[in-house]
Amino acid sequence: MSRSKTKSLIDSRSVWVNGKRVWMAKHALSTSDLVEVRTHISAPSEPTPLVILYEDAGLLAVHKPAGMISESHTRSVEERIRRQKSCSSLRALHRLDRQTSGVLLFSKTTSHRKAYIELFRARSIQKDYAVLLAGTLPSPRCEVTKRLEGKAAKTQFHLEKAAGGFCRARCRIPTGRTHQIRKHAGEIGCRVLGDTHYQNGPEVSLNEKAVPRHMLHATRTAFQCPFTGAELEIVADPPDDFQQTAASFHLL
Repeated sequence: MSRSKTKSLIDSRSVWVNGKRVWMAKHALSTSDLVEVRTHISAPSEPTPLVILYEDAGLLAVHKPAGMISESHTRSVEERIRRQKSCSSLRALHRLDRQTSGVLLFSKTTSHRKAYIELFRARSIQKDYAVLLAGTLPSPRCEVTKRLEGKAAKTQFHLEKAAGGFCRARCRIPTGRTHQIRKHAGEIGCRVLGDTHYQNGPEVSLNEKAVPRHMLHATRTAFQCPFTGAELEIVADPPDDFQQTAASFHLL
């Protein structure tokens, strides 16, 4: 393995030494140390068409795969869908983290973009997520309102199943701050399963080290179309890696 690839693995918090995550390349090893490297998820190959969940004259919804960034890169979902649809005017209306999968919205025209951005600003778009957590919720329904980025933020957690110190939950976020669910999970003593950045909740178990990504999926987006008045609901089922991880932690 090249020096740069090794450094990349350390920088991405994908290395453990004696059961503890290490992200400093200068960390000195001893001959008795146990070093573990986390399995990585790879972005889908270019020829694989993106799954289109919904499309009309001004809006398009894509099922974003985990492992791809949303926009502003030649291999982003935005660039892929532009090429796939032969439509250079497509622009992402919001972002999902690289390792988060699920519903991602795009506008086709400037007028549609302005109208949908206003819906986001008015918090008129419902955004629901499926999440697997290390730790347990303090109650079957709980709400976190800690400010993030100096701004109001709210995450509503609804327990769906718990087993062995882990749980599956549904989240709704009326606000959309950076890493909001991942940060707010820490406020209630939990961690998004597989999260390599926010080290909250219980000690990382051997099983969790094999989880391919953080288990967060944008499962549903609902809103009223600002042009037709129609109520739209766009749903994306969790992908195989999410379902397989849920099954391995007895959370299906």
